[in-house]
Amino acid sequence: MDRFMVQCFPWLVTALMLAALLIYLPRYCYEGYTGRYFLNTHRLEPNEEPTWLRFGSRPLRAAIWVIMLFIASRALWLGAVQLCLMADGNSLNAENFSYYINKWDTVNYTRIARDWYGFGDFGDDTYVQEYNIVFFPGFPLMIRALTALVGDYVVSGLILSNAFAIGSGLLLYALVSDMYSEPAARRCCVFFYFSVGACVFSATHSESACMFLTLLAVYLARRRRFVLAVVAGAYATFTRQFGLFAAVPVFYEMLRSLERYPTGRDMIMRECVDTGAQEGSATLLERARRSVRLKHVGKYVALAACVLVGYGAYMAINWAIYGSPTAFLYYQQLNWGNELTPIWNCISITADHLMLYLRDGSNASGVVGIFLPQLVMAVLLPCLMLAFARRGDAGDNAYMWCYVALTFSSTWLISGIRYISAMYPIYIMLGLLSQRRGARWIMYALMLALFLFYNIYYCLDAVIV
Repeated sequence: MDRFMVQCFPWLVTALMLAALLIYLPRYCYEGYTGRYFLNTHRLEPNEEPTWLRFGSRPLRAAIWVIMLFIASRALWLGAVQLCLMADGNSLNAENFSYYINKWDTVNYTRIARDWYGFGDFGDDTYVQEYNIVFFPGFPLMIRALTALVGDYVVSGLILSNAFAIGSGLLLYALVSDMYSEPAARRCCVFFYFSVGACVFSATHSESACMFLTLLAVYLARRRRFVLAVVAGAYATFTRQFGLFAAVPVFYEMLRSLERYPTGRDMIMRECVDTGAQEGSATLLERARRSVRLKHVGKYVALAACVLVGYGAYMAINWAIYGSPTAFLYYQQLNWGNELTPIWNCISITADHLMLYLRDGSNASGVVGIFLPQLVMAVLLPCLMLAFARRGDAGDNAYMWCYVALTFSSTWLISGIRYISAMYPIYIMLGLLSQRRGARWIMYALMLALFLFYNIYYCLDAVIV
């Protein structure tokens, strides 16, 4: 068993990822350039919703549904945490709320918001301030700006994370209802707000902001507001490294917009004059369309590449403070032993630690909170991508592939649950898979059990999310 998990299982996952890439890449290019969808790509669902859900306008329905889910999920989570604390003789109150909600990396974002990447007195002699540089500055800058109004860095971080969580739900609802149906959009929001990593979107983590900005970039791109989409994507990149993948669905929408060229017969006539061709109008139309598309492809490549401006700004900050644009990579390796590695090596390391702890019967928190769920995700996510090989939006699917590939390219992956929780296409896929009522309730029951387990124990320091 050990040999299979450490040596064979990583290559199985890598093969699945490669198979997904070989399907997604041609489809991304074909659909983007031709403007033609594969069969059943955007299969609409029958509208079987109850009459009482068909009130008002769609934005009103979306707002009410999202706010209801947000309040219900957070009330259930915090209520369960309160019961667990009361059983141990404690309680959740205003004074200790931040202690139980803000875990792990949250303190670093607050420190950066308060002291930038400088040195401060945190009452911890063992803390190395240089490690803060591995955290992107986009979210701390927003905390600092809001603190000017609120007056407290911790409260500002909590307000922003929860506001972005609500905004992400609204954008997810809009995107899915536009492409599929409102029942599918509602199911996607259920999976989002009751996800395994829901606690991350209510704590001072940057995942909430990055997901909101990425969804905003995609939403604007589908409305053909490409410059604004790139601006949102660039700030997503300035917030988290995963934000750079916003360029993938944005560029896909740019390519699809080329279908509108050429716009009239005058283009055919100009092409005829320029080339001296004597072909029929149908042939000339296709040649003109191809010529104009190619001219715009170059422009859109350059525009989509501007998403990397956020990453460039972050590297400029590294250079200004530590004299190297890649200082964050050095400190990431120095503190966590973390650096880029092939997918199979990352999964092999994770499997090796899991089998070691299972043999020794030690570190139950690491087994349940880190290594076991990461290995389960490592095989389920590629399978999910393959299941959507001919379904779903090609831009969303390609974004998911890039996101998963980067997540499992780390030599010391300990926050896989948190990373994957901010990957928006997974909620769309789960929402579409739950169309049938029987499958839906099975998935809801499993989702609720995992939601309660991981979100409660996140607050109780039992697992790392």
